[in-house]
Amino acid sequence: MGERADLIQRLYGFDWATVRSRRDGFDQLRPLVTDDFDSQLSPELGERVIPGVQGLEVFVEAVEQDFSEFRYEADESRRSATIGCSSWG
Repeated sequence: MGERADLIQRLYGFDWATVRSRRDGFDQLRPLVTDDFDSQLSPELGERVIPGVQGLEVFVEAVEQDFSEFRYEADESRRSATIGCSSWG
């Protein structure tokens, strides 16, 4: 149980926000997982199983490319009211 707790601490205790790039993030992940590491996607994505860190890296890059030109065009636009600030003296 101690090894598992250590792994969980290393994964969840790591400050992933400090990683400069996606590639750096995957490089940080590689030593934390075993060679038989797999990622299981959510049911919304077909519950696919992606083998290894390299497979996960390829999947993330593919998703990024798929959505790189995604644009949302709203049918309607609304502005919210701006509330002025006042100083309480």
